[in-house]
Amino acid sequence: ACLWQSFGPIARQHLQESVRAAQVAKDCHKQAVLASKAVATAPTKAEATKAATAAHLASERCTVAADAAAKAATESTEAATKAQGCAAGRAAAADAERAAVAARDAQEAAAAAAKLAADAETQAAAPRPGGVGMHLKYTATKGHVVERLLPHL
Repeated sequence: ACLWQSFGPIARQHLQESVRAAQVAKDCHKQAVLASKAVATAPTKAEATKAATAAHLASERCTVAADAAAKAATESTEAATKAQGCAAGRAAAADAERAAVAARDAQEAAAAAAKLAADAETQAAAPRPGGVGMHLKYTATKGHVVERLLPHL
């Protein structure tokens, strides 16, 4: 009997962990996409900032999931290496390869989410049409007193 036979199922378990973590990363990326779109369409700076924060949090969750997928893939590879000479070795190696692919997918999703979050933060910081600056300009051209602005700040 092969001493390392039990590492085959361990490689499979880590594959499942990596696939689950990659799915979490993909879901977080989708959340970052939605939040980024919300920034672009937000009518106020406050709503844009809130959406940008949501994109940032989704990006952070993506990074955590990608790290978990990478860790599981590494552990799957280690288990497959130990099971190499056993009957379960070939299946374990295939599982380890699939875990590595899932980890790469998770890393790509996390990188894309990070870029979306950075873009969303930049966009949220940009002046919005109809914001305080526009109101100040309107108030000044109409000859109204500046005190009327105070409730809007």
